[in-house]
Amino acid sequence: MVEKSTAAKVEEAAEPNLADVRQDLERLRAEIARLLDAAGQGAKDLADEAVTAAEVKVESAGVWAEGRCETVRETIRARPLAACALAAGLGLVLGQVLLRR
Repeated sequence: MVEKSTAAKVEEAAEPNLADVRQDLERLRAEIARLLDAAGQGAKDLADEAVTAAEVKVESAGVWAEGRCETVRETIRARPLAACALAAGLGLVLGQVLLRR
């Protein structure tokens, strides 16, 4: 009768443990995949909330700008000469600033 080598004995003894380790690794892979999916969904939800908040802010800024624009129009209609002088002065200042480059 031939005796098993030491390596064969170790391999035979380790086989059940290797199966358990493989099974644990598969469970770990599945859990990591589930966590990544959950994290991805959470990030998507946060991005959707940020987009919605930004849309609300843009709408609010648009309403505010329209109100300011109407105020400027009324001021220009009430004082056209002052508005022209202001526009000319700003044009002069901007021209000087841009020409200095």
